[in-house]
Amino acid sequence: MIQQFKIINDLSEVIKEYEGILCRPTQRISHPTLYRRRDVGRNEKILKGVRIRDWLFSEDKKWVLPHDQMGLSFSSTYKNLKQELRYILDFRKSRYS
Repeated sequence: MIQQFKIINDLSEVIKEYEGILCRPTQRISHPTLYRRRDVGRNEKILKGVRIRDWLFSEDKKWVLPHDQMGLSFSSTYKNLKQELRYILDFRKSRYS
């Protein structure tokens, strides 16, 4: 269902309904957890769609090891989600212009 909002207050009420839900912003044709070569910077390494710098791997790169500071990040607030989307858009503009 598509809904059009006339004022920001209407939109804020809808957003409040989704508080507590975690979101992960992605580009239009990208996967939410896996990367393609075109999705990462030139110097970044990916292994079977997983960005190496996001996870702690075993020495042989066959296992992801638990770590409290590594892994995928999710936005827990609408404000943070907007900031992340803005960052993605700015990155795309700088990369493709």
